[in-house]
Amino acid sequence: MMKSLWLFPVALTIACGEVSKETPDAAPDAPPDAPALPVKVRVLNSNGDGTVDQGAVVIFRDASTAVVKQGVVNQQGEAEAMVAAGGMVQTLQVSQTSATSRRVVIMSFHDVKPGDLLRGGLARSLPSQAGANSIMTGSFTAQAGYSHSFWTTCGSVTSAGPTVDVTLREGCRRNVVEVLAVATSTAATPTQPRFVFTSAPYANGGAFTVPNTWLPMANFTATLTHVPDEISAFTLERSTQLHRGDAASIAIQRSASIDPPAGTVVASVPYPQGAGEGSLVTANLTKAGVQFSQRIDVLTGGVGSSVGIDLDELKVPWVATVTFNAAERSVSWTETTEGTPDIRIAVATFSYVRDGITYSIVAYDFAAPSANLSMVVPPLPTEYAEFDPSQQTVAVSGGTAIVGYADQDNLDGFDAARGYGIAMLSLLSTNDVFANDNVRRRSVIALARAGVAP
Repeated sequence: MMKSLWLFPVALTIACGEVSKETPDAAPDAPPDAPALPVKVRVLNSNGDGTVDQGAVVIFRDASTAVVKQGVVNQQGEAEAMVAAGGMVQTLQVSQTSATSRRVVIMSFHDVKPGDLLRGGLARSLPSQAGANSIMTGSFTAQAGYSHSFWTTCGSVTSAGPTVDVTLREGCRRNVVEVLAVATSTAATPTQPRFVFTSAPYANGGAFTVPNTWLPMANFTATLTHVPDEISAFTLERSTQLHRGDAASIAIQRSASIDPPAGTVVASVPYPQGAGEGSLVTANLTKAGVQFSQRIDVLTGGVGSSVGIDLDELKVPWVATVTFNAAERSVSWTETTEGTPDIRIAVATFSYVRDGITYSIVAYDFAAPSANLSMVVPPLPTEYAEFDPSQQTVAVSGGTAIVGYADQDNLDGFDAARGYGIAMLSLLSTNDVFANDNVRRRSVIALARAGVAP
């Protein structure tokens, strides 16, 4: 849902989907005599490099599920069709992981509207692991009684000193390599972490020095308001974005879990003041008597020292139980309905062996939240029966089922959220869909496992 703007300066994995943010998800209001707009789809590869999948199949259906158009995308990974409001779009991606195995990703977008722009496949993963490896070696003065980790836009490594080898990939390194060195106390009663933020020109096989100017981290404070009494556990996390939009959040710091009092709760964690371009703050919440927790993420530019989080905003249901019936390809759940989330996402995985080939299926389903607390994986047209769990004559095993909800402050309901697909539940710190945005999101992810279908 669209929420009021915030003024505080702050900040699963399977295949991820996204939608281009240059074009709106739903068609803008138009005069009655304006021509209808097509539903457009762009499919990314399933390896997380952000390139298009030129072999993907897209299936357009009307509200009765009749196929309007189907076929392989063009060279740009795109397809489009005229589909009336209430139709459905499915994307099908098949990759050959070995001579005897296939990985299949199916995404179903419900209640599409003319003018929608959808994107399937995997969003570009952060940090990007594309390109060749290179190594730079750093020297540093170890701090007695501390362990040491070193973070770059390409990941992290630990070392006891006096040197550290930092691995960099072409897809995530920059011409100037920034290093956030963190020293964590190993004492029985830990003292505040220390850090050094430094940089050096990139050179394959080159060297750099971490100055011996270790500073104690400051405290980052989160103030939670309208905390209900039924919240039985709360933890606070904060991580740093070295660069907005092209690097994962790093150097995470976590608070101890507490049973918060009702009302207003103030918590703090250490943070490397002045380092990076942004931050991601997460409040993890557990409700008494409910199995699955919720999280509130705040991603923002800047490196401020505090954030406010109002638990009366961005409400999503608390999911209590999930049931996966692989034989019927159905997922059902129970919940305590709260709020009006932007999207409901369900995922189901299957596997089977057919003609000596093992098929691993991941089926995603994106729909508007409703009173119907169940989902059946939509079948594929018979032309694609080889990849459809519902059309097999062999035994089909069910793996894991997931049900999730998300509500985001920069989106206004399912029409705005639909095209983002699984990116609405993917961690804000590990994909580039929202990595350059100021975003608040509340979400819940619940899962179940299934046995062999009869």
